[in-house]
Amino acid sequence: MPAANTPALSAEQREDLADLQLVLRTAAHNCGAALHGDEVEESLRAALTMAEQAVAGLRRINAQVRVEVVDA
Repeated sequence: MPAANTPALSAEQREDLADLQLVLRTAAHNCGAALHGDEVEESLRAALTMAEQAVAGLRRINAQVRVEVVDA
């Protein structure tokens, strides 16, 4: 249960977070592939791109949640 001053995530935010979790897991998989020497340059490029996408998405959701707390 969220704290009194913390809004619950909307269904859309929860879905977005689940998608971001999958993106981060895939980025981690690509890091592992690079460690094992599998297409190192491409694996690292893909991992970095995915991590950047995930960070952008997390920042967006965090900003939405902060706005909801201020507006509450």
